[in-house]
Amino acid sequence: LLMKTRYSLKMQIIGSLAAILIFNAPAMAFAESEGEKLFKSNRPAEAILFLEDEIKSGTASSAAYNYLGLAYYQTGDYQNSVDAFAKGLKVPATNKKVLSYNQGNSYYAMGDYENAAKSYTLALSADPKYTQALLNRGNSYLMAQKYSETISDYERYIVMEPADPQRPKLEQLLAMLKQEIVRQEEEARIM
Repeated sequence: LLMKTRYSLKMQIIGSLAAILIFNAPAMAFAESEGEKLFKSNRPAEAILFLEDEIKSGTASSAAYNYLGLAYYQTGDYQNSVDAFAKGLKVPATNKKVLSYNQGNSYYAMGDYENAAKSYTLALSADPKYTQALLNRGNSYLMAQKYSETISDYERYIVMEPADPQRPKLEQLLAMLKQEIVRQEEEARIM
């Protein structure tokens, strides 16, 4: 009986320890790194150094690539921003939707509207209801003068976000784009 009691007590202790470890595991696994803390303290230039080291050493969280890309973006280094997001997209367990979206924003800031649209398309493939990526892709198409694609994205955005305060402006822009397409088609027909 004494042996059973000791065994039972030992199992209770092991069970209690396991419960403590399980309940505390998320807190331990998601502890903020120094680079993340610096980024969140609006110190992107300093955060870059730490985040780069954390990624190289393998101690970085899956969010580190996003923080690194955003830190580069905030310092105006858009190419390194794009590269950081691209590296993160290759790593398992990273948020592909967010990384692709932010990469699109970096490409857009560089004036590379073709690649911006591709990045927003990746974000939309991760989440087809991600309306901000849809709107930004439409903006990228507009800047690349791909008016048919712009119209398609803007119309879809209005359907998905009917109460958006930008809706009247988008509708005006849609009307102008449709007129421009008609004008271009007429010009091509005459030539």
